[in-house]
Amino acid sequence: MKRKDEYIAIYLRLSDEDGEQGESNSIKNQRILLREYIQRNPEFSGMIIEEFVDDGYSGTNYDRPGFQRMLKRAREGKIQVILVKDLSRLGRNTIETQEYIEKVFPFLGVRLVALNDHFDTKIPVQNQNDLEIKFKNLINGLYPEMCSKNIKLQKRKTAEQGEFMGNIPIYGYAFKEGGHSKLVIDPETAEIVTQIFTLFTQGKSLGAIAKILNDEQVDTPATYLGRKGYKVARKGNNIWYYTTVKSILKEKSYIGTIVNHRTEVSVISTKKSKTIPPEERIECENQHEAIISKDIFEQAALLLKGNMPRRKKVPQKTERSIFDKKIRCGCCGNKMRIRIGLKSRRISCLTQSVSDKYGCMKGGIQEEELKQVILKMVNYQIRLISDFWSVLEEKRKSIHLNNSKQEIELLENKMKELKKKRFLIYEEYAEGRITKEHYQEKAKKLSSKITYYAECKEEMEKQTEKEEDIESLQKDKHLRKIRSFGEVEQLDSEIVDCMIDTIYIYSADRIEVKWAFQDIYIEGAENKVTV
Repeated sequence: MKRKDEYIAIYLRLSDEDGEQGESNSIKNQRILLREYIQRNPEFSGMIIEEFVDDGYSGTNYDRPGFQRMLKRAREGKIQVILVKDLSRLGRNTIETQEYIEKVFPFLGVRLVALNDHFDTKIPVQNQNDLEIKFKNLINGLYPEMCSKNIKLQKRKTAEQGEFMGNIPIYGYAFKEGGHSKLVIDPETAEIVTQIFTLFTQGKSLGAIAKILNDEQVDTPATYLGRKGYKVARKGNNIWYYTTVKSILKEKSYIGTIVNHRTEVSVISTKKSKTIPPEERIECENQHEAIISKDIFEQAALLLKGNMPRRKKVPQKTERSIFDKKIRCGCCGNKMRIRIGLKSRRISCLTQSVSDKYGCMKGGIQEEELKQVILKMVNYQIRLISDFWSVLEEKRKSIHLNNSKQEIELLENKMKELKKKRFLIYEEYAEGRITKEHYQEKAKKLSSKITYYAECKEEMEKQTEKEEDIESLQKDKHLRKIRSFGEVEQLDSEIVDCMIDTIYIYSADRIEVKWAFQDIYIEGAENKVTV
């Protein structure tokens, strides 16, 4: 028989780093091992088993969906025991794993059992080999580092042999049939690459080339490769920009050279990578058929160097714009550029210089002009929120949350008493001490009272829920912070970051703002304070 509200969680994890250890670490075998252990131990008999799985997730950090769901359940008090095959399944980050074992799980009242390590937090520390456990956690933490070094050495060896190491072919090429290590010319896109080099060496600017390609409705590299089925991070619309053209003109693959080791993972646990400087990359010449001759490529390189725009001298300690990463073109949806000048900043859309397709704003808008527009909008929103707060205050004056809870408790006690009386009357009838008619009359009156109190309790619970919603909104840090701004005279980064998600600019006369709080407080205003 299952024990009510007593749960044992079995946690299963597998990642690529466990591949060399064979089938024993498979999710299937972990599951069989742990469930058999539960069946063999009478102390777990009747407990409800919940399973949490992270298949394909590294143990170097705890940002895993299965683990986080299990932790949430534990915080809610819904899990009493966590069972894992061994401590490495729990995690391979030495410090964090020890933190969970020694602090987090004990605080939550959760017992941890690592089967193959013979570890059980139920057993007093002095009866366990604490040093051995910490040593195992240290080894588990070092394991990904050792794997990483071996993988890097293997990858470097492959790179030095001139094999292509990307998952997506270079635009202008396709993978040779039977693998991803060799490139062959893709006639459809190689023609575009040739056209770009030809136009540039004939004197066309990067922007002019991008406009030609957009006018001819040529798919960008991201769009084309995405259409071929490759997983490409596509940002924005299918538009060529001067930056895309420039990256093609700098790509050495077009002269038959493979360039590897462009990036390297710098932090294993987060998979963050760093860009390797060009002089430190691994280059292997004559690895596949060239699309562009070396002479043309070098000519383009010289022109690129000569065409680098001369930057205007701006103050060295220029602060970032308060609208940084907040502005998008309302027409094409792409991020807008904030160009820093000597005296002012201008915001413009790059798309308008290379395509007329979306009707983007020409010329742009001065940052100071945008500040004045946004300042008015911000102050209007602050006034709305202040009015909303006043409504909450008025509602709160008329409610007493603690009294409501006490009233509900009182009603529940009355219902319990009446139900008890109804049961006692039934016993009297069953024992023949009162007639059936007498029993039915009294039972009917008691049931009527129980129904009345139940309805009162339901109404009180609705009121309590409404009161709690109001209280929650009043405690909301975001709302309180916005109110604290008062009447804003000058915008700054703190106000913009707190209040604004995105600014969409269609023209100087049409600017729309997506507020960082609108969904929460519109819902609150419409639904939570209505009485």
